[in-house]
Amino acid sequence: MKNYFSLITRAPVRVALSAALGVFLSGNLMAQTIDEVIVTSQKKATGISVQDVGVAITALDSNKISDSFSVDLRDLARFAPNAELDTSATFVGYPNFYIRGIGVNGSTRTADPAVGIFLNGVYLGYSPASLLDTFDLEVVEVLRGPQGTLLGRNVTGGAINARTKRPGDEFKVEGKLTIGDYNQTDVMVGVDIPLSSTSSFRISVLSQNRDGYWEDTNSGTVDTSIYAPGYPTTELLVSDDNPNGIAFEDAVPNATGTKSDINTQTIRATLVTALSDATDLTVIGEYYTSKNGSANSKNITHTAVPKLAQTRYGFTRSNGDYDIDHNLHGQSDVELWSLTGELTHDLDHGVVTALASRRELVDFNTTTDFDGTPFTLFHFPDNKENQEQDSFELRYASTFSDKFDFTLGYYFFDQSYYVGERRQILQTVNQAGVTEIDHDISAFFGQLTYNFSDEVSVVAGLRRTSEEKAVKFSPPGSCELDFSSCTTVIQKDGEFENTTPHLALNYKPDEDRLFYLSYTEGFKSGAFNQRAQTAAFIGPADEEKVSSVELGMKSVVNDGKLMLNAALFMVDYEDIQVNVNEDIDITLPDGSVETASGQVLKNAAKAEISGLELEVVSYLTDNLRVNGSFGYVDAEYEEFQGIPNASDLKFARVPEYTYNLGVSYEVPVKTGLVTFRGDYSYKDDYFTDLNNDPEIMQDGFGLVDLSVSYDNDDKGYRVSLYGRNVTDEDYFEFAANVGAIDTVVWGGAPQRFGLEVAFGL
Repeated sequence: MKNYFSLITRAPVRVALSAALGVFLSGNLMAQTIDEVIVTSQKKATGISVQDVGVAITALDSNKISDSFSVDLRDLARFAPNAELDTSATFVGYPNFYIRGIGVNGSTRTADPAVGIFLNGVYLGYSPASLLDTFDLEVVEVLRGPQGTLLGRNVTGGAINARTKRPGDEFKVEGKLTIGDYNQTDVMVGVDIPLSSTSSFRISVLSQNRDGYWEDTNSGTVDTSIYAPGYPTTELLVSDDNPNGIAFEDAVPNATGTKSDINTQTIRATLVTALSDATDLTVIGEYYTSKNGSANSKNITHTAVPKLAQTRYGFTRSNGDYDIDHNLHGQSDVELWSLTGELTHDLDHGVVTALASRRELVDFNTTTDFDGTPFTLFHFPDNKENQEQDSFELRYASTFSDKFDFTLGYYFFDQSYYVGERRQILQTVNQAGVTEIDHDISAFFGQLTYNFSDEVSVVAGLRRTSEEKAVKFSPPGSCELDFSSCTTVIQKDGEFENTTPHLALNYKPDEDRLFYLSYTEGFKSGAFNQRAQTAAFIGPADEEKVSSVELGMKSVVNDGKLMLNAALFMVDYEDIQVNVNEDIDITLPDGSVETASGQVLKNAAKAEISGLELEVVSYLTDNLRVNGSFGYVDAEYEEFQGIPNASDLKFARVPEYTYNLGVSYEVPVKTGLVTFRGDYSYKDDYFTDLNNDPEIMQDGFGLVDLSVSYDNDDKGYRVSLYGRNVTDEDYFEFAANVGAIDTVVWGGAPQRFGLEVAFGL
């Protein structure tokens, strides 16, 4: 529940921000210039400045991440134009990322993402539990547009490339304590330990604890003239705590309480050692565990087509913006570990890199009250998942010529995952089903940069990918509740091959400016239909394909005080994987043919996407910094199976435009520096579903974040008061229209305030 911390912090925040208007600049600041951010996604022999890469990239270093009080990748979306880094909301920690209008809307496990997530160069192949915390990150790159040559499959929209901090060569302790509304208590500690003149070690630990933003009060009401006591058979009861509310005899104990509460722990160890003058080894081990609450599903009344919650029960949900009504106590328990090793060897003519990783999602166990009502309309009780993956990449990056450089590489990836899913729909018997996937990928890739002169260069790249998928699928209702045995097992496999080129022309008239024109292709893996009921509907669908043309400009001018980046892009988006309802003729064992109706995953759509992106950072004075971004996307279907006027259909979860504006003002004081920051981010309205249901369209909304920080460099600490969504904007992250059963939304985070103390010794 929201505690009284906000009453303590809001007044000081208001006073501090008001006082800023009357503060006269005391003392002098050093001349401010825009920091250079080094990126590694281009896989060259050494990292390079993001401003020297002819690719649309928003690069955020650890200072920017810390100054924005970002908790996970979702919080960074506001700084990257045309990036929608939201979750599916159905399952906690399940990314549904979109970049430039391309993404995946939903949580079907067999549907691969269109925005790839990479951690320390390793692709995270399974969406559950891949929503990265910003804890201990050195830099995050948001790459926009297909990245098929260097990063491979499932990056048709773009990619998130995150790199964790490496240990320094001196002993250092850094930490952070955050307390805030909803009983938030987060603790982070990182320690760098030199082991010898050639080796160093870093250990970092994170603990996060917070109550949920939503209160499960079960205080909705029922119209007894509509409610049918025979469906379900339980009696309508009145709660002592909620005399106007409802509770059922079959409700799970302790169903009331907060939702989306957080309880996570992470430990990461990093060893960097020089094996010789030419050979370096980095080993990173990580362990993560969480026992979090469930998603905050809230039933809404669909006025055009009333659903069962209203027609059968006469239900009206709780009035409070952050009140919900569940009869199933949700959970999301996760345990995972990973081990990554990177070996680099410097030859006279180039650098050889070998990157190997093992990642195991030991448990991803979830219980979800999907329908958001005190009735059993649609539940996922006690689902069980696990996944394991191995990956290996070997590459060579040349250094022997100033005229050209190239990267050649081989990549291998193998994963297997298991999904045991239980569904309970409309008070029916709990049904269990199982999906198992084995997935292998191998690829060869190369990219060459040739410099015609100091000003003009050309980049050419190519990647050849081969992959195999084998699925074993038992539909819901065909398995025992403990998943011990299944009466139906459907087995299918698919093989997919793809070649993705990249070609770019760069013009760099001076050190401060870069202009580029590029053509890039990418693809998203072929996929099976996890919602199939028979073998005829399981697929697979072929790969999605993307071809993108981009014209861009990057510049840092005015003596390093102004950065202006811009990009125009046009995308052909083909063979879009869509679930459509079809009649299929099925040949029975006796030779007869039967027509069955069902949901089929098909390459059923084609679209064109174009847009514009702007990014700016400017020091108007040595004290005053302004940053902003603007994104515009025009996404239009050209074809869509079963829809005559496809161009009238809007993309789901893609606002036409987004923008962000941030201002920071620094005031030197006798003992340090006081910094005032404000940030406003806005999203245009957008539909949340493929059918463009106006009842669950998200109206345009803006979020305001404010903070004031005091830095004492001599003592090595910083104290900050901050507020997120300070105007308490009511919005939702996800919505679903479940046929005749239900209409549900999942709300965004409310207003909250916090106090953060950071130190470095």
